[in-house]
Amino acid sequence: MKISIFLDFELNRNGVGSYFNDLAKFYIEKKNEVKIYNSEGENKIISSIRFPNDKTQKLYIPNYFDIKRDVLKNKPNLIFISFYGPFSFIGARIAKKMDIPYIYVINNDIKKLVNHYNTGFYGFLLKYMRSQVERNLINKAMSVVVVNPKLKNIPYAYSPRSVVTMSTLIDSMFINQKKPAPVTKINSVLYYGRLAIEKNLELVFDSAKTLPHLTFNIAGDGPLKNRVIAVAKNLKNLNFLGWIDRSKIIDTIEKNDAVVMPSSFETFGTVALESLSRGRIVIIGENHGIREFEILNKCLFNFSDFNSLPNAIKTIAKFNANKMSGISKKSYDAVQTYDTEAKQMWVDLIRDLN
Repeated sequence: MKISIFLDFELNRNGVGSYFNDLAKFYIEKKNEVKIYNSEGENKIISSIRFPNDKTQKLYIPNYFDIKRDVLKNKPNLIFISFYGPFSFIGARIAKKMDIPYIYVINNDIKKLVNHYNTGFYGFLLKYMRSQVERNLINKAMSVVVVNPKLKNIPYAYSPRSVVTMSTLIDSMFINQKKPAPVTKINSVLYYGRLAIEKNLELVFDSAKTLPHLTFNIAGDGPLKNRVIAVAKNLKNLNFLGWIDRSKIIDTIEKNDAVVMPSSFETFGTVALESLSRGRIVIIGENHGIREFEILNKCLFNFSDFNSLPNAIKTIAKFNANKMSGISKKSYDAVQTYDTEAKQMWVDLIRDLN
């Protein structure tokens, strides 16, 4: 099968970029042809605009006719679309023009993001525009994929043909690497990902201040980068590692004993999945989509259950070596099982199309 993916983000630059990078690699491994259309491709870029609320990312505007010629040459059987930026609009338009079925993937709850950043009339206007665009993309899709079952309320607000919850794949490098030694003691704690307000990085700072005997490491990029650098300068046990290429992130994960992801909300939480796959102790927030998958949720700690993130880390760090090792091994095994089932789901999705 020939598959085209229209993406308004760089691969591995954020959760959505990693999601489609991993999906594309999986389908290629299964002997499908996959072409990704995004700002990193060969297509011409006309202009760019700053991504709303994040000056470290941009939305790129490609040449429509350049992409159309390439799609006509490749003749894909299926198109994947996510978000609603320029590349996604072009993907939907081409799908309609060439009568190619497309699958619309809901990776984010944009309404929640808008509510978090924008209030008043401007926020209302953004949400209204979102609903109009979303309606069109969802109603015309062959199928709508959501990354956790609670997101089904988004497509069901319109008239979708089909809605399905699909487990999230991760790069095979996380699955095929040699099984790591289990964690038996927490000495260092890692946060990695986008450095933004909704990620609740202040809770990581508070944890470092409260637990000076532990080492805290932060890796990533985003609008709060300068804030992280400033705090790291004043805390001896907090290190800013900068942006780490995903091909090297496993080494960073395994050099730490625990990974924290205290976001206000996450539609899934790929960082948590990647960290569980390497047997780390993973502490997340309450409103994370990954918790909707029971096999994974059993391995996760919700810091709200401990009243605060510092208290969660402090309490878990007191577990004896056997208990901690058991959690670590269970996490690794759970992701192995989850990933096998996820891969079969994605195989079945396009097999049914054929």
